[in-house]
Amino acid sequence: MKQLINTIPVIASVLAGLLMVSCNDGTKAPALSENKKDTIACSPGNSKLDIQKIEQVTGMKGTEKNGEYKITVPQ
Repeated sequence: MKQLINTIPVIASVLAGLLMVSCNDGTKAPALSENKKDTIACSPGNSKLDIQKIEQVTGMKGTEKNGEYKITVPQ
């Protein structure tokens, strides 16, 4: 019985180690300095929104403020 009590922490440590190794799939987490793919290349002040096209595509009206166009969708 004493031997079983002594082996439980060893078994738990081995299982924890295997779990940690299995969670590492070898891929690298993206660095914070990498370029985001969802950002635009030009500043909003240099480009104009085609509000008529946005309204045509969405079928909804919105409001423009500071180079942003906001459409509120009712629930």
